[in-house]
Amino acid sequence: MNRRAFLNQALKHLAALSAALALPESLTEGHAHALRRHYRYSHGEIDWHAIRRQTLLDEKLVYLNTGTLGACPRHVFEVTQKTWEHLERNPAIVGFRELIHTADEARKQAARFIGADEDEVAFTQNTTEGMNWIAQAVGLHQDDEILTTNHEHPGGVVGWKYVCQQTGARLVRIDLNDQSRTPEEIVALFRDRITPRTRVISVSHVLFSTGLRMPIELLSQLAREHELFLAVDGAQAPGMLRVDVHALGCDSYASSSHKWLMAPKGSGILYLRKAMQKRVVPVALAAGFGAYTANTGTRHFPGLVGHGAAIDWQQILGPERIETRVLALSRYAYERLAAFQSLRMLRPRDVRLDSGMLAFALTDRRNRDFVAAMQKQGIVLKVVPMLNAVRVSTHIYNDERDIDRLIAAMQAEGIR
Repeated sequence: MNRRAFLNQALKHLAALSAALALPESLTEGHAHALRRHYRYSHGEIDWHAIRRQTLLDEKLVYLNTGTLGACPRHVFEVTQKTWEHLERNPAIVGFRELIHTADEARKQAARFIGADEDEVAFTQNTTEGMNWIAQAVGLHQDDEILTTNHEHPGGVVGWKYVCQQTGARLVRIDLNDQSRTPEEIVALFRDRITPRTRVISVSHVLFSTGLRMPIELLSQLAREHELFLAVDGAQAPGMLRVDVHALGCDSYASSSHKWLMAPKGSGILYLRKAMQKRVVPVALAAGFGAYTANTGTRHFPGLVGHGAAIDWQQILGPERIETRVLALSRYAYERLAAFQSLRMLRPRDVRLDSGMLAFALTDRRNRDFVAAMQKQGIVLKVVPMLNAVRVSTHIYNDERDIDRLIAAMQAEGIR
């Protein structure tokens, strides 16, 4: 679907939503204006500074921590809040006669956004929930092995750990600490560790620790060759990178929409490849993938409506433009940070492994103290305890001036 068609569809969806929820005209006009305004930039340069002004971020902050939580656009926040107000006026009728259908349209929209079929995507609250559903449904037994890495987010492996405790299966971690890795070398590490007992490969699309983008397509090929299930923790990709799960070739993909997609907090999606749906049946999906089923129970309908509004906005901007902008900012940050002699960059210089996050380790001080010092100056970063490192996330509401302010603050702290 081209951008003009998507804009028209988004505006029709907004009009229908406004009529159903009796949203105030000022609110719906604001949302429509945001969509139209960014469409006008779709054939030229986007005014990225305007993106920051459409968030609720404190104007004094340099917010470089989208990898933890993203900033919701103002109109998405307002649509979510007004939907909630409308729900509370007549909860049962509004929730189960109106919003249940609106929420399911948002789910189908999410499926299209990540390149999946409508009956392959379900809503979750976050990546951890989606990963847990998969881990408990894959069907592991005594001595089965799950191949993963030593850089997975705790929320991405807690489900596998639980299943291992219950069944006697084993979690096998591959060391990715060597930053000289190439995509081919990473795949070779996995190939060398596959045994007759290996059943699953579970990896992140983008490592939360360093920002390294894993070669998912190549790992998918490896998994197919050995008839293994490939589960992807996609917490750090949709909304930052263009994601097409069919092209990636994975069997499942769990993500948190409240990061780079900038959707309401507590929203996520889970993709489960159609060919795997008879073999892998999480309890929550046994009654289907709808936004509400007897197996899911009541959902946070206002948040799911807001999820649809967030996708509308990103589709108008263009996922490919967002990815280009995010990666350009990250590379700018990489070059400026790499000039310091007293720090060590923790992500390889390989464009195939790039993302909107990078990490570095200071060699002359505690990284936690450094992050606390930056916080006092209004610069929000992330400590990565497992590496004694600092993580920087650059999203579309950031610009080069944010990076420059970080660099100046570091120089003022005596970092050379």
